[in-house]
Amino acid sequence: DKEKVIFSVKEGDFNYYYLAFLKDIKKEAINNENVIYLNSVLYKLDRQLTNPDPSSPLDQKTPQDANQDNTDSNSQKEIEKIKELEFDFKENQLPFIDAEKEAQKMNAESLNLSLESFKWLNNEAFYFKHKKDLYLLNLNKRSAALTLEDIKAYEISQEDIYFIKTEKNLIFKSAYNGDPDSIIQLTSNEINKEGQFKLFVYDEKRIAALLLDKGILYLYNDQDEEYQNFKEFDQNIKGAQFSDDGKKLLYFNEDAIKVYYLKEWEVQPKNEIGSNITVLEEKDSKIKDAMWYENYQHVLFYSKNEIEMVEIDLRGGTNKNVIKKSEVEPKFIYDTKSQQLFYLDKSDQFIQLFLAEFPQEE
Repeated sequence: DKEKVIFSVKEGDFNYYYLAFLKDIKKEAINNENVIYLNSVLYKLDRQLTNPDPSSPLDQKTPQDANQDNTDSNSQKEIEKIKELEFDFKENQLPFIDAEKEAQKMNAESLNLSLESFKWLNNEAFYFKHKKDLYLLNLNKRSAALTLEDIKAYEISQEDIYFIKTEKNLIFKSAYNGDPDSIIQLTSNEINKEGQFKLFVYDEKRIAALLLDKGILYLYNDQDEEYQNFKEFDQNIKGAQFSDDGKKLLYFNEDAIKVYYLKEWEVQPKNEIGSNITVLEEKDSKIKDAMWYENYQHVLFYSKNEIEMVEIDLRGGTNKNVIKKSEVEPKFIYDTKSQQLFYLDKSDQFIQLFLAEFPQEE
């Protein structure tokens, strides 16, 4: 959000997660951009359930670390809440409570938790998967309730949970609490593929799923007769994202960025339902990631150690611009709500986190 940022750093076989408050991060103007970069780490969120290693370069204090003691009471309360949760994991004392079963304890080392499996429901609760089951953890009660069983992937909408059941890979939706009476089956086509799925949901009428290890993208769009049954849409795909208005689906692989129109687009350039355009082809360099820019008329992507922007209107040819060149592979994410771009780059011999604000459109 506009106050905090969580980021991870991979060292060998471990991911280290960090929490920082933007008000305590130094701000400077660099190349006419308002850039916020990380001078110090305020608190270590998690270290794969192991004790911190004092010898790690990430644990060595810098002169800027003196600023850590100046956090306000609200920041300190938030840190303490996370400390309590981390302690429960480390001591294998996280209770899992099911309304129909007695309270039980589970060994934290067997949870095999990954950051990708966590999704926030609100400020006090988040979902996570353990093996094939979905749990809802309440931070205040420090307990987790079994919500859904035997699922492969899930996504949260403004009103429901969408999920893929392990058997036959069918898609369902339910209420937030997983009430069996609220579960509705949305697709009837069986997908006879094994592997890990990632689910993309706009609403119950526009759903996509990516079979990650095979790169197969599946689509359901009730507005398009071709895809009114959930079925294979494209292959060798790396990622996908719906536009916030639900009218376009962005998807990409290492060679190309494409946009599929889920609904009729009446603004120039006009496109009919089912139109599929190739926005960009990069045969000489691999596209590593791509995501919508806030107006959904441009796409941010990176390749060749550059973050670039390309326009989806191709009437005048391909129009793209370099946003940022980097000394390292520029991992990035664009937050459409705050209109801010977070990315990693090398500065003063360290990999640091930067934040760039785009100029406001007139």
